[in-house]
Amino acid sequence: MQQNQVNSILEETGFAYKRDGDYFYSEKNCWQRDFGYCRLYDELCPVFGMILDAEPVEFSYGGNRWLIKFWKGQYGITTGAEIGLYRSGSEDINSPRFRGTFYEAVPDDEMMELSFSLKKHGRVILRRSDRHFWLTGFLPGEFSEPRSLTLDAKIVFPCEDMAEVFAEALKGLGYTEREYSRAGAAVRIRYRKPHGRRNFWEKARDQAVQLVNYGNCRLYRAVTAPYTDTMDALEHLRGTAPHVFHLMWNALYPHAFFDTFAWLWEQLKPERTEPLKLPAPLRTPVQLPEPIQVLEPIRIPETAAPSRSSEQPPLILPIPVFVPRGERRPSPPPASTPASASAPASRPPEPSCLSELEGQRPAAHRGRQSQNRQNLGRQQQYGRR
Repeated sequence: MQQNQVNSILEETGFAYKRDGDYFYSEKNCWQRDFGYCRLYDELCPVFGMILDAEPVEFSYGGNRWLIKFWKGQYGITTGAEIGLYRSGSEDINSPRFRGTFYEAVPDDEMMELSFSLKKHGRVILRRSDRHFWLTGFLPGEFSEPRSLTLDAKIVFPCEDMAEVFAEALKGLGYTEREYSRAGAAVRIRYRKPHGRRNFWEKARDQAVQLVNYGNCRLYRAVTAPYTDTMDALEHLRGTAPHVFHLMWNALYPHAFFDTFAWLWEQLKPERTEPLKLPAPLRTPVQLPEPIQVLEPIRIPETAAPSRSSEQPPLILPIPVFVPRGERRPSPPPASTPASASAPASRPPEPSCLSELEGQRPAAHRGRQSQNRQNLGRQQQYGRR
């Protein structure tokens, strides 16, 4: 598959593929440009699998409120970064659903020279540079934690005064001289971690979403393992596993993401007679397998239970009985037998060896033993006295 064919397929998503660098990027005329930016977008990102470190830098210049924002992190099954330029000349929104500033994307004549290099554990994995309003780059199949990424960005402003105001805004957020520098109209930023605080629940939520992203990245790599070229991998992915193909674009600001804020757009543009039309979602015909024929369960005929012979009595197991020490264990009752079976005749007890010896002793000998016992008892009685 050629690069032009890939970009024609991705045109509906607002992104394109760059073979020299093996990454996806946003186009200047992408349809996401019409939706601008507001704080609610970042709050919805985890729902679509985007776990990001976001740093907004707000300042006022030339009668407008400006916002330059940096993002880096995991976008579903891609790792990437963004730099966005926005401005607002209207009042804040005050509604029950949202209170804050809505920023519009800057027009073409106010775009700036943007560039960045994205590092993972100190190694550069992505470079981008262009005159843009929204400079982005995404590596497919790469999994990263946002804290492991470092974004080294450079912005060339139209004049030095605007660059100085932006540098002061960075200083107000807590950036030190080691994290940014200004040389004329150019400002360099080293973005490692956000300077704002996050609560415990946000961290726990992000960890749960990252577990899903990690599994999806492994799935992408397993499906595209036979291909070394990303374009061939995408063609194979689109034909054999379209659900994985759509999984990639569902985490890059898809149509459903902005459909959630249709109410916000209607409030911002009440004079618009027609609602904003989004391009048709990217769909690929899926060939479903033939229906599986369900076989009827095999019924096993029930057989009558074998009748117990009347000649053999049922087996009765003895029940264990706890007998305290010093007491005699009662003899178990005789097992009941069916009426048809005849009870065996009782046998007389056999004489023991002692009883036989007692019977063999003469009567005189037995009399002397009893007299000796009586004498011994009398001696003990007198001795006690």
